[in-house]
Amino acid sequence: MTIPRDFKSIQNVFAVIEILRTIDDKAGLVCAVGDLSRDFGFDSFVVTRLPVKEQRVRPHVLLHSGWDDWLYNYDRSRYYLADPVARKCFETVEPFSWAEAAGGKLSPEAVKIMDDAASRGMQRGLAIPIIDHCGFHSVVSLVGGPDDLQDFEKRALQLFGYYVHGAAERIARIQATSATLSERELDILHLLACGKTMGTIGKELQISVETVKTHVKRARVKLQTKNVPQTIVEAMRSRQLLV
Repeated sequence: MTIPRDFKSIQNVFAVIEILRTIDDKAGLVCAVGDLSRDFGFDSFVVTRLPVKEQRVRPHVLLHSGWDDWLYNYDRSRYYLADPVARKCFETVEPFSWAEAAGGKLSPEAVKIMDDAASRGMQRGLAIPIIDHCGFHSVVSLVGGPDDLQDFEKRALQLFGYYVHGAAERIARIQATSATLSERELDILHLLACGKTMGTIGKELQISVETVKTHVKRARVKLQTKNVPQTIVEAMRSRQLLV
């Protein structure tokens, strides 16, 4: 086995993982993740959920440092659906360099995305795909880093990524009190997820169809979603709805 260039960085991963369990605010988490990332030579990072179809990513970002301008441009340019790094996160559970995602034949739009990122100082990075226990996809993406990152270091960062994502989700739930769905809203979303129509739900709950629609609309506003399927998915992702 090849010994990493700086074994202390590997030891720091486990030390920071213990710290992550005690952090209960976003600023503290950004600081801890940033410090560990710099130990490995990375400049900035983002932790985000990966939407399935919609093009905007910023509403799904859990945590980031140094990504404000890129995230704004990313959504404005509607890069998500053509982003080779984002697409590869749905194809593998292994950490991969951005260069690996850009390998092979790329669409003109994908080439444009990689060139635009490079022009903004984001020439290389490491993506750590995350799949939670409900099967939802997220990613911890790190900017910069050495060209010769060893497999042992990637494994340590992969473990770190899962704990960072878990901490970010936990803090997001603590802070998202305004997105807490009511019992009635959850009941209706559960029935919709089971395939029942709004008319059937109204009869079953002894309320009008308009009242059902009102509860669905309120849930959409709280979760910032566009339609019923997205609302169900986000309610499940936030651990409020179990189907």
